[in-house]
Amino acid sequence: MDDYKILQLKSEDIDRVWPGVEPLIQKGLDTMTIGGHSIQKHLSTNDYYEWARKDLLQIFIVVKDKQIKLMTITQLLPYPRFKVLEYLMCSGEGLKNFSDHLAKVVEDFANAEKCKRMIVTAPKGFMKYLKDWEELKDRHRVTIMKEL
Repeated sequence: MDDYKILQLKSEDIDRVWPGVEPLIQKGLDTMTIGGHSIQKHLSTNDYYEWARKDLLQIFIVVKDKQIKLMTITQLLPYPRFKVLEYLMCSGEGLKNFSDHLAKVVEDFANAEKCKRMIVTAPKGFMKYLKDWEELKDRHRVTIMKEL
């Protein structure tokens, strides 16, 4: 881990690092479908670019030799009595090697923002990277989407 750095991008950094971040966001978007169709008619890398420039989300990157190897995107959600940090996307290579370090950086950010919870919607296999997280089980609710 010595030659790797984990950084949180600031809005003023986005233009400078976008060429390294955009392909990872595209890779993440390529895995998302609704009803068997690509989600990309609803979301694009440009949407994430604009949100990052306006500080509406946070991008954390893992860098080695001036190359972005892995990134995760989060968003702060205001709830009535507290804030929640939601993981929106994780993409790149080496999550197995950096998950503990990256999760610690994101959690430190959430604590600094006075969040009371962090949430992530991910494949079940992602649970192995979030060792001290608990799965929310709700026998009355599922997440579903409808195209309008």
